Amino acid sequence: MTTKIPEDVVSTLHSKPHRAVHLVVTSKLDATEGAKVLNTVSEFLAETSDTAEMLPVWMRFTDLNDCEIYALQPFFVPSDKDFLSGLILAINGVEKHMTVSSFDYRARQYPKKGNGKKRAVTADPLIRRAKERADATGTVSAIPDPNCLPLSLRFFACDAALAEAKKLGEIYDRWPFFGFCRDDLKAWSEKLVAEFAERYPYLAEADKVLAGKLTEVITELGKHPYQKPFELRRFWISVRKGGVKSWKQLANELLCEIAKGAGNPFRHYEGSSDDGGRLS
Repeated sequence: MTTKIPEDVVSTLHSKPHRAVHLVVTSKLDATEGAKVLNTVSEFLAETSDTAEMLPVWMRFTDLNDCEIYALQPFFVPSDKDFLSGLILAINGVEKHMTVSSFDYRARQYPKKGNGKKRAVTADPLIRRAKERADATGTVSAIPDPNCLPLSLRFFACDAALAEAKKLGEIYDRWPFFGFCRDDLKAWSEKLVAEFAERYPYLAEADKVLAGKLTEVITELGKHPYQKPFELRRFWISVRKGGVKSWKQLANELLCEIAKGAGNPFRHYEGSSDDGGRLS
């Protein structure tokens, strides 16, 4: 789990310039929609391990209730470009990332008048009424904009499809299952693939459009269940969040990792030594 930003550091980040990561959302959103994107990113970061340089991350909403809004995430984020690119792929609504050497919240959020920027705000832009807060923290991710999906995948922009994706993604949060041997995992995977269309009709339709990548991943994980946590979790987090547009690419990356180590189920857990692995 990644490091949560301490309360005293939060105050400093709001008052002093610092090095930071920006995650940019350019879609026109209201407060409830913006909160859903914010919460989705928070959940993603909460499940991320600390690696390399860890930086504070600011969500930049370019058009939230007709305002330009900067919102600090409660967790640090790895500054690694590959990780950030994977985050963009996994989460609907976030279009791009950038790392800035000196971010000044006060200057960005409350610019001087006359520079042509959207109007400044005088309070927390994501403060919501009780009902809005409940909606924003609901169990289903925000429905993707159909206009941002290929025509063949626009059927997936509905609550029922996202509920299926969330259910399957949560199952694979626990992979490989505790108490299951390799034969059990393989048999379970084969049964899931055989019943996939019946249990997950929307996912099955998306699987056809994506050249069978979902069921291929399930099949290969059944044969080779022990994989690198990053590639494995990145794919299934994207599934759980309903990021259907990125599934094919993330599935190909995971399948590539599986193929590299298919003959050695423990390769990700072995150490290396300068003498080529010989025992002295």
